[in-house]
Amino acid sequence: MPVWSPRYVAYGDPDKPIAATVPPAPVALPKASSYALRTFVTGHGQGNKDNCAEFGLREHTIPAGKAEHSQKIWRTDCAKTAAPNQHGTWKFSRAGWCPGADVKPWSFDVTAGVAGASEATFAYDVQAYESTCRPAATPCAGCTLGATCDCDGGAHTEPSYQLAAVLVAYE
Repeated sequence: MPVWSPRYVAYGDPDKPIAATVPPAPVALPKASSYALRTFVTGHGQGNKDNCAEFGLREHTIPAGKAEHSQKIWRTDCAKTAAPNQHGTWKFSRAGWCPGADVKPWSFDVTAGVAGASEATFAYDVQAYESTCRPAATPCAGCTLGATCDCDGGAHTEPSYQLAAVLVAYE
């Protein structure tokens, strides 16, 4: 059952809170003996403080019913799994993906957190971070790669995550 369709989640901008982009999602639970949440999360954006979210190691949290699940979304195998000999940074570790490689799901059992309920609410959050290298930042600071606070679609792109999730019910 879909929980979140693929969506763009801005990260590190107080004017774009994650909870506004990914509001808690109530899901009617079908009768089943167990449940799992299968998510896909990838980080994008660089040229800002910590080169987030693409190159920033952050903890992601999903409260599922009465239980909370956390995971650092990170790939350290890009030198082995990415499409080789690309231009740029294809060998470096990233938030949840490697260029040309498949995205590994973050899957976890949520049975205990939703036990006995007819509906469960799922939410999404990421470790606190504020990019001081963004158009509305005053003062503009922390930019890398020679970037300015204006996102240029090249050396400086807005930190963001791509997120999708489904609930799997097992009998």
